[in-house]
Amino acid sequence: MSEAPSTPSPPPSTLLADHRVTRRGRVTAFDAHVGLGTVVAEGGTELPFHCTAIAGGSRTIPVGAEVVFLVAAGPVGRLEATSVTALASEG
Repeated sequence: MSEAPSTPSPPPSTLLADHRVTRRGRVTAFDAHVGLGTVVAEGGTELPFHCTAIAGGSRTIPVGAEVVFLVAAGPVGRLEATSVTALASEG
């Protein structure tokens, strides 16, 4: 009896869309006037986020902050960071 061939892992871009997996990254831009920012995930993927996606009720987050977040399709279908949570700074 032969074994079934192994299924290859999906490419990273496919895994990125899995909204159940927490990602880690850094805020690279945030404009408080328009409420939009970007985060770069480990691995280099850049994702936009809206201030309403910041966890904990805050509507701002500092550029350079290390964050954890989820990824989901936004209102127009492109991937966005959601549940963006700043990690406590060490020191």
